[in-house]
Amino acid sequence: MVTVASETSKFLENEFISSVKILGGGRFHILRKHVLPYLRPRLGILYSQQLIATLLLGAHLGILQVFIGGTDFITLDPLENNTVPVAMINEWSSMIGANYFQIRGDRWIVFAPLAGFAVTILALNFMVEAMKRQYLEQGAYTKKSRRVRKDKAPVQMKKLSQEQFERIMKTGTDG
Repeated sequence: MVTVASETSKFLENEFISSVKILGGGRFHILRKHVLPYLRPRLGILYSQQLIATLLLGAHLGILQVFIGGTDFITLDPLENNTVPVAMINEWSSMIGANYFQIRGDRWIVFAPLAGFAVTILALNFMVEAMKRQYLEQGAYTKKSRRVRKDKAPVQMKKLSQEQFERIMKTGTDG
């Protein structure tokens, strides 16, 4: 597995980075103008993958009834000492874990958060694949070129006589 630090150190070995250092570019300039544009697609992909892993970890913790935000226990039947764990905050993984015992009776209570999880993770996976495809098409290191405005008409040059030219050269103005 390639880490961000190893990719950054490999990128800093390029010749143009040495040229930037020779021409007086400081660390902040190199980071802002060269390293961050190079790492931005990789960091976006890495962030999305970590978000998916975090959502899955939360779902697993919810099934194990370890709720984010704390757990409270409610007694359903005081005579039989029947207690049920309830999450202090309502989030999808705690809704799945706290209501898992009701899957036989009211399936919608569990399947609604499960459907939300599934759609979110599926959408994030599609986004990661699209970012990977775009990154592979873009190439290793390419900067975006600035857009040229096409709506402006070119400036028309006016013809100057010899007298006007000499006056401009002497005074610095046309008037």
